[in-house]
Order: sequence, then C-alpha cells, then structure tokens
Amino acid sequence: MSDWVLVALNAELDTGIAMNWIDVNESLPQVGIDSVYGSAWLLVAYIFDDKQIVGEGKFVKTPKSPYWRNVFNDKIDVTHWMPLPRPPM
Repeated sequence: MSDWVLVALNAELDTGIAMNWIDVNESLPQVGIDSVYGSAWLLVAYIFDDKQIVGEGKFVKTPKSPYWRNVFNDKIDVTHWMPLPRPPM
C-alpha cells in the first residue's frame, strides 16, 4: 500500500471520521475510469491466506468474467471497497 494512503488513513482514523466501506454484494464501483473495463484504483479489503488484507485494487468488468485485481496484478477476492483517500497536501 502506498505510504500516502497509510498517512491519509491514519489521519482519518485520528479525526474519528468513519470510513465508508461498501460491501461488494451491495454495490460495485463505476468502470470505464482507468480503462474501458476497469475502475479507478480503490481501497479494498480482501481475504488472503485466511487473513483480512487492506490494500489498493481495482474492479475489472470484462464481458464474460468480472474480477478484482491488486497492484501486483493478482486476482483477489474483495469483500469491501471504498474510494482512496485524498493524498496529503
């Protein structure tokens, strides 16, 4: 995860602002932002090796088989997502 993402998340936690995680079963991100099929980069929560991971990912809605991927281009099983926080000024 990018250092600035961690800084922004810690700042949000310090201020007591609730993080608005979106369940993938309730809503998926808008696609066509970063490419024809892909969403913008997002903050995602997913399970890997029986552990909950928070990192950057994107949703790719292909015609046949939509999927999520992380920054390493691995397919991941995302449970929740939210827009990335703004970078620090």
